[in-house]
Amino acid sequence: MRSLLVLFVALCLVGFVLAKPIPEDDTEATTEEPKSEDAAEQTTAEDAGESDGEKNDDEKPSDDASANDQPKDVEGEGDAKESPKTEGEAKNDPQETYNKVIELLDQIKVDNVENGYERSELTSDLQTYLRNPIVDAIGTVGDFSKIADCFKSMGDETKKAIEEELKAFKECTDKKDSDEYQCSKNHSTVQGKIAKISSTINSCVVSKRA
Repeated sequence: MRSLLVLFVALCLVGFVLAKPIPEDDTEATTEEPKSEDAAEQTTAEDAGESDGEKNDDEKPSDDASANDQPKDVEGEGDAKESPKTEGEAKNDPQETYNKVIELLDQIKVDNVENGYERSELTSDLQTYLRNPIVDAIGTVGDFSKIADCFKSMGDETKKAIEEELKAFKECTDKKDSDEYQCSKNHSTVQGKIAKISSTINSCVVSKRA
């Protein structure tokens, strides 16, 4: 009986101990420790981010300074590079030379010749014995001023040859039983004179274009 009483008391003590509530402070402290570690890690990350941001802010002025140190194009330098010619460089414009020579040749006209046969023959003579040879001679001459002297007397000499031909044509047609067509075909003299004029010009051009 006594043994049962002792056993009952022991069981009551065990039940009392088990029924005693566990202190919440320890649990909360244990639970909050991971939070503290997380907060510490977050703070460390934020500090690192702020540190990187400060570094980047510090580096930006350096980039701007480097950009300012880059050499800038000097004003007008691009225009100087694009200039096609420099001072003292020889002129090279064959098209301009051709145009000026054609202008001189166009000044020699036979439009005022009344007889159609004679006018047609003179036009053909000028084309064959003056214009074509001279155009061939100037070729690729790039500076007309070099050969300008070769054409000084061309106009006067050619007009003189034409006037002499017109005089001969009139004398031919004034003859009894003359034929205008046949008189217009007798152009060997004027052709020779015009050919001589162009030959002189061509020789001059060849000597000066080199």
